[in-house]
Amino acid sequence: MPKLQLAFKNNKIFLSFTIQKVRKAIGIYSITKSNPLKHYALFDLDTKEKDKVLKSIRYMHKKCTKAQDFFICETKNGFHMIAFQKYTLIELGKLLLLCPNIDLSWLAIGLKRGYWFLENYKELPKPLQEMYNLNYGEVERIDT
Repeated sequence: MPKLQLAFKNNKIFLSFTIQKVRKAIGIYSITKSNPLKHYALFDLDTKEKDKVLKSIRYMHKKCTKAQDFFICETKNGFHMIAFQKYTLIELGKLLLLCPNIDLSWLAIGLKRGYWFLENYKELPKPLQEMYNLNYGEVERIDT
């Protein structure tokens, strides 16, 4: 996907042109199938440091007290976590904003779109998929 940028600096015009690769990503949406106004708590952590990850897990367990199941999966940049507890968009946004080590750009994109998305690197266990009737789908991602 071509991207053209125009900038002004010191009374000079700068033009830059870049080509970005777009790919399709398959994963889980936060929106629940049973009620489109509710969301499961998805977390995207961009750290692999043990102490930081444990701090985020403790936060998730402390805040998601009604969740019966949790899922944690390692990714190339950190971890994905899911707490199977339902929240409104605003409630979940507040919960995620206070989570230690959350990917803030991912958080902002989700608030703008009205849902969060986690690309699957490993398939969730079938019992969890069936029990929670998860919303799987596809989005376009820009690789930088």
